[in-house]
Amino acid sequence: MPIPAENLTTTYMSSIHEAVGTSLLTPPQRAVFAYFRELAERRLPPPTFRAVCTRFGWRSSRAAGQVIEALVRKGALRHVGGRA
Repeated sequence: MPIPAENLTTTYMSSIHEAVGTSLLTPPQRAVFAYFRELAERRLPPPTFRAVCTRFGWRSSRAAGQVIEALVRKGALRHVGGRA
């Protein structure tokens, strides 16, 4: 079951960038991570799967979910439970 994007947050932007290393992320993962980071820097809530799809021209919210799940697995994003 995919993790709702609303339950994800970026953490320690500058240190994550080095800790994860962009070479470990695919181009779509880097783009989505940059989108999360941009919103976090502007103090906006994380995007929904649909918002990620719209931003990148994807038709399936599952595509967004898979990229976000990979970012969580690789430690670029973390899941924050108990939030809608």
